[in-house]
Formats: sequence, structure tokens, C-alpha cells
Amino acid sequence: MPPSARSTGSLLESLVRALHYIPDQVPGIRFAGELPACLRGRTLSWGHGTWKAWGDGTYIWFVTAERIGKSDEPVLLAKFFDMDGRCMAQGVWRRSESVGWVLEASCV
Repeated sequence: MPPSARSTGSLLESLVRALHYIPDQVPGIRFAGELPACLRGRTLSWGHGTWKAWGDGTYIWFVTAERIGKSDEPVLLAKFFDMDGRCMAQGVWRRSESVGWVLEASCV
């Protein structure tokens, strides 16, 4: 994994935790082979971004992210998917040193 993907992955993890998007103690899914086929296909389409997933045995939380822009502060385009592989929401998030993650734009 290139360094830019690793840093994007760390930023995505930070965003998801800050949003309390997944319940505490839900383990991460590290390998695409552990995902259902509809989500596994989403892992292949990210050349410059990354994906993260978590599962509790009954539900899978799946998010992709790509760094965008040339801002001094990190900016992510994050997409949130349901278990059928449909994008349910997406947003542009900026991490501010003073206030944390700020939603800049969104669409459903």
C-alpha cells in the first residue's frame, strides 16, 4: 500500500471514530475477501483512495475515502455504503486542527 493510501486510511479511521459511525468494540475487516461480493467490488475501484470496513457478525459498516484538494488541512471525500453495496451518503470533510472534522459539503 503506498504511503498516501496509508495516511488516507488513518484519516478515514479518525473521521469514522469522530462521527461515532460504528459502535464501540466492533472489529475491523482487513481483507476484501472477508466482505460480501457486492462490497468486495467496491474495494477494487479505489486507485487513489482507500476503504475501511467493520463487522459484528450481523452488520457490516463500509466506507471509502479519497483525499481531495490542495488544502493545508486534510480533506476527504468519504462515501458510506450499506451492506448491499449502495452508496447511502457521501460528504467532503475537512480536518481542522482547532475543531476536528468539519462537514464541507454532502449529498445523499
